[in-house]
Amino acid sequence: MLSDVITSIRARYAFAGTAFGSIFTSAAFAYDATFVQSSEPFTSLIQTNPVYTAMALFPAMMGYTFFKVGESRARLVNELERRIEAEHTLEHNAFHDSLTSLKNRHALECDVLDRIAQGIGPNNRPALMLLDLDKFKFINDTMGHNVGDAILLALSDRLRAAIGSEQGIYRLGGDEFVILWNGGPSAKIINAFCDALVSLISFPFELGDLRLATGGSIGVTWLSPDDRTMSDALRRADLALYRAKEVPGSHFVLYDSALAYEAEQRMMMEKDLRLAIEEKQFFLEYQPIVHLETGLVKGFEALVRWQRGDLVVRPDMFIPVAEKSGLIVPLGKWVLVEACRHASLWPADVGVSVNVAGEQFKDAGFVAMVERTLSETSLDARRLTIEFTESLFSVDVDVVRGSLARLRSLGVRLALDDFGTGFSSISHLRSFPLDTLKIDRSFTESMLTDEREAELVGVIMKLSQAFDISTTVEGVETESQLEFIRKAGAGDVQGFLFSRPVPVDQVPSIIAETRHRLRKSDAVPAAGSAAVVQLPKRYQV
Repeated sequence: MLSDVITSIRARYAFAGTAFGSIFTSAAFAYDATFVQSSEPFTSLIQTNPVYTAMALFPAMMGYTFFKVGESRARLVNELERRIEAEHTLEHNAFHDSLTSLKNRHALECDVLDRIAQGIGPNNRPALMLLDLDKFKFINDTMGHNVGDAILLALSDRLRAAIGSEQGIYRLGGDEFVILWNGGPSAKIINAFCDALVSLISFPFELGDLRLATGGSIGVTWLSPDDRTMSDALRRADLALYRAKEVPGSHFVLYDSALAYEAEQRMMMEKDLRLAIEEKQFFLEYQPIVHLETGLVKGFEALVRWQRGDLVVRPDMFIPVAEKSGLIVPLGKWVLVEACRHASLWPADVGVSVNVAGEQFKDAGFVAMVERTLSETSLDARRLTIEFTESLFSVDVDVVRGSLARLRSLGVRLALDDFGTGFSSISHLRSFPLDTLKIDRSFTESMLTDEREAELVGVIMKLSQAFDISTTVEGVETESQLEFIRKAGAGDVQGFLFSRPVPVDQVPSIIAETRHRLRKSDAVPAAGSAAVVQLPKRYQV
């Protein structure tokens, strides 16, 4: 074939034109020599006869003419090739993720609809697994998006190697991935696979000099005969993922109908909570914090309550919903303003403690809002204590450190609540400006019967002394507990032994009662029976 020898379209057309012209010219000259039989030599004819000259140049003219035609044809072919390539690129991009080259959300939707169209049955009941990385946003914010992208690429490679080409792997966006297990896998198979997958994503990523461990959570569901769209299945997987993320560490959960009911209740709660914030259906109760040495009430912890119709909703039922929905920010602002307003009417030596969630610290205007509230309520900053839990340290460390430093510079006191129940670390005591450690009530409940818990309480007391931080023991309900923590060296106590949370109008009477007790030298309830477990001597103060 000519195209195998001459690859250029232009050259092939030029060759064809020249060949055609040469054949035509040769035929014309042959005819002339045979029938006209001119006596003049051929070269003389070309020199004297313009017709012969034109005929001699005809092959070159045809070659050039065909060359131009070939040039136009080559441009057309190139344009068509570019268009086909662009169409292929667009088609690929429409169904694949630009970063990882995995299939994307649109491809997942098409594949799910295809499985549904085939009919969901025992042999066609694919499992859909929704995977979400832990701490990915934190890594993106602190180390940069290039590190985040590198983790996504590394995870994509791991999934490809582990799953192969038989099952579908998709990236929905961000750090969310989907695995579509074709056929009709049993729960046993999926459980075993997810168990291995959790280990796979929990193994640290080696990124140059960085070694990062993220972990992740997985929500699993199966396609149902009732499904009509991808969203139907994805919604169930998302509910299972939501539950999996509530479990500390990497975990996976298989969907069941109870999750749907819980989600519905949670949505109703969120809707009612949003309305409650608008209509100010909340009120505060206060539990006194008593100084052990003097027996005086040194402050009150503000505890929010929700008056939902005729019922008072417990905080543990609506605070988690408020935190996950972002409603904790406006609710927390209301609590702070109301608590400062109430405390401004109390004696000058009585403070107030307000719990603050991590989501509030993420708000760039949080510290300014605290400063503004103190100014508007005329409350001395030294009388306000901001309480936060160790979950706060999962937020951007630099943001947290900066906010705490600014609050401290205002004079606001800082308390680490529920110490010992979260990601406790001595580095937190060393790196962050803290005034108080609040020992969780779970230690108070078990320290009299569990020697290990008693040891931990002693260790916490020693740590607080080493770092010059005061301690408040929560959940003190018996005189035995009081005597135990007194020997351990606790500074302040809080619990039902002294008072349950009370409405704001009862605060003045509690303050007056403790001062009256002090005047009668009966400030703190006397210790009764000895504790079952004695604090080890090395921890006694």
